[in-house]
Amino acid sequence: FELHANLPHVMRLALHLEGRQSVVFRDTSDLEAVLNGQKHSRLTRWFRANEKFPSAHCIMFSNFPDKFEWDKSRHEWKERLKGHGTMIGHVYSRVGIGFGF
Repeated sequence: FELHANLPHVMRLALHLEGRQSVVFRDTSDLEAVLNGQKHSRLTRWFRANEKFPSAHCIMFSNFPDKFEWDKSRHEWKERLKGHGTMIGHVYSRVGIGFGF
């Protein structure tokens, strides 16, 4: 039974406190570059999209992937074109891991 062929597609949406998003890097990565690198997550960009797009004001974070697409190269949400598939958001958090919880 193949999971990758199931529809609709599911996008993982992480909940995190401000400045506490997960960072993934290789053990060969330059630590300075990692620390100064990507500062935005899908959640922080969801807040920005709500400022930018009036149509986003009434869409909850978990439902956002159905109406907006995540642009991996620009790390931002853009409005999904009609007829370009559907996607479900799966919200998760890592409560209890790290400081501040």
